[in-house]
Amino acid sequence: QTSLAEVWDGTKWRIQRTPNPAGSTYSALQAVSCTSLTACTAVGQSYLPGGTDSAPLAEAWNGTKWVLQNPPTPAGASFPTLLGVSCTSATACTAVGHYHDGTPSGTNLTLAEAWNGTAWTIQPTPSSGHVLFAVSCTSSTACIAVGQPVGPAMTTPLAESWDGANWTVTSTPSPVGATNPTLFGVSCTSATACTAVGSYNVSTGNLHALVERYS
Repeated sequence: QTSLAEVWDGTKWRIQRTPNPAGSTYSALQAVSCTSLTACTAVGQSYLPGGTDSAPLAEAWNGTKWVLQNPPTPAGASFPTLLGVSCTSATACTAVGHYHDGTPSGTNLTLAEAWNGTAWTIQPTPSSGHVLFAVSCTSSTACIAVGQPVGPAMTTPLAESWDGANWTVTSTPSPVGATNPTLFGVSCTSATACTAVGSYNVSTGNLHALVERYS
């Protein structure tokens, strides 16, 4: 499986050629963020030769072609993946996702990385046993990322905020009687105005839409 990118020109969609890491057996792009016609960043996951582990994947569009970048893998991590990305300029992007800690139990850890125009850098995140699905940034010092806890203690959705120096878990409500509350997407118009969407279950097993606002 190889990565796919398409561009809309106002009339039709056209496939763009995307590179894949050398020797990879699987490459998938999960999210994209553009700040202009000549500046897009897409992120995802690529399986290493042999298919026994993976690496985070990032590619940049420069107006002419997609170019592979090299996001780092946390020390000791297995199966890292980037699921969301938000850029405020061609030289400022934040991507989020998750990875396994490499233990037999395979605990999920949140993953955040920042692009400064030259390189991707891992940002420490506070959540253990969690997954981040999406992120929205309004500046280099203001981002909100959302996702879910994993496991039996999953009673509230996950949200974390970036202030330019640290990621911090922010309090999120959960509907009465909800199980598996998850936030899959988020959009911010300022550092104090965000909307996140997702879903949750109730005891009957029915799936319900979930919308939360951050003020």
